[in-house]
Amino acid sequence: FGPIASPSFEVGRPSVQATTISNLIERLIKGSRAVDAEALCIVGGQKVWSIRVDVRALDDDGNLGDACAVAALCSLLHFRKADVEVQGEDAKVYSAEERVPVPLSIHHLPVPVTFALFAPAKAKAGKRPAEPTVVLDPNRLEEAAMDGALCVAVNQHGELCGIHKPGGMPIDFDLISQCTEAAVDRAKEITGRVQAELEADMATRQRARRNVHQHFAKDQ
Repeated sequence: FGPIASPSFEVGRPSVQATTISNLIERLIKGSRAVDAEALCIVGGQKVWSIRVDVRALDDDGNLGDACAVAALCSLLHFRKADVEVQGEDAKVYSAEERVPVPLSIHHLPVPVTFALFAPAKAKAGKRPAEPTVVLDPNRLEEAAMDGALCVAVNQHGELCGIHKPGGMPIDFDLISQCTEAAVDRAKEITGRVQAELEADMATRQRARRNVHQHFAKDQ
């Protein structure tokens, strides 16, 4: 994260927020086992693919953690690795010109959904305390004023992948359940849009590949 995203970020030095988001994304993807780690093995005990995701923020208008996590998931879905042929302990890696690169094996998409928590006003004597106010996908100003945050990670199947509560005001289980239900709908919406964009991109690439083959055939 650099000053281009926010004046609070320094050049050449990772901020506390950058480190926190990096750890959150790593725990989210590794902890939920979203990527098939066994499929990255080339030769048992000797060779394996190493996958690294770099995220650069361009404009921090709030909820940067969710945006970076979704961007990381999109990059994993869009990434293609070189095809490999294994014979015994020897592995031959084919270039993109020799064989079409293959996608990663992704089990599911754990989508984080963050809620800003605002403490209720003090109740008057004899009246029931008010419920905390919850804001989905807070912006920069809401983050500056919030009394706490709750991040609920849910995949496209509605399965709970994790809950992250980085301090702040205490909340009860009923509020967590309400946020989880909202997170399920939000995660399905996000994964639906991601899959639609990936399918459109794949169709465009296939058309371009066919055009190249047709042009090459004409030249021959």
